[in-house]
Amino acid sequence: MPNDALLNAISKYINNKEDISFETNIVRVLIHIYNEIDFLNPYLLHDYNLIDSNLLRYGLPKEELSKFKAKFNEYMLNHNNDAFLTIYKIIMDMIFYKYKNEFITDDEVKEYEKIFFQGQSIEALNKYWDQTLYKINNKLSFTEVKENVFNPYVYYLQGKTMNDIKEMSDEKLYYLNRKILRDYNIKMDDSNMFNKLNKVVYKALLPKSALSSGNGFVDILMILSFVATEVMVGAIIAVQMIMR
Repeated sequence: MPNDALLNAISKYINNKEDISFETNIVRVLIHIYNEIDFLNPYLLHDYNLIDSNLLRYGLPKEELSKFKAKFNEYMLNHNNDAFLTIYKIIMDMIFYKYKNEFITDDEVKEYEKIFFQGQSIEALNKYWDQTLYKINNKLSFTEVKENVFNPYVYYLQGKTMNDIKEMSDEKLYYLNRKILRDYNIKMDDSNMFNKLNKVVYKALLPKSALSSGNGFVDILMILSFVATEVMVGAIIAVQMIMR
């Protein structure tokens, strides 16, 4: 068998699909993109050129595939950070080429993220992934961003005012909204998204509230009333942004 990191990784995956090493995770995410049968059969048939053909199927440039394979080899030898980031960024590009003319579901996004991040937050990859999703489809659920501005206090918890939000481009606001939902583990297509974010605001504000009555139930009503007022303000600002 050729001394090639990708082929070695495929072999390792076939021998033990439960393995969760870096190289088998690479195979795992490629299978999600390209389909298990299409991706593994060429290896089993020793038709290694067909593996490359499949990886180029959705329009990935040949030079990007060559770079991906070179960086994979490099990482398996040296485990350097640059190769690690480059490998995953090119895989995100593969996802972009696959889905640029299709809708990518929230479940698919979550599946890719589970493999990419494995419970960790890697800022460089988070940013590149958000950019990739924005390029694929900037209308995912809440991402009519000028129409669906979150509760203002959700942004305040991120250190942003409504003036900051008003001045943001659609793309930057998309990234911020993605970050907020990721921080609070809320799905993009969750029908209770706004209610869950309001609860986040409530939890953040109540301990600091100077309006406390001493009665927990009354406090809840006061805070929720206050939040509802701010949501209306945010909605008015959003409408103004749409019409400007």
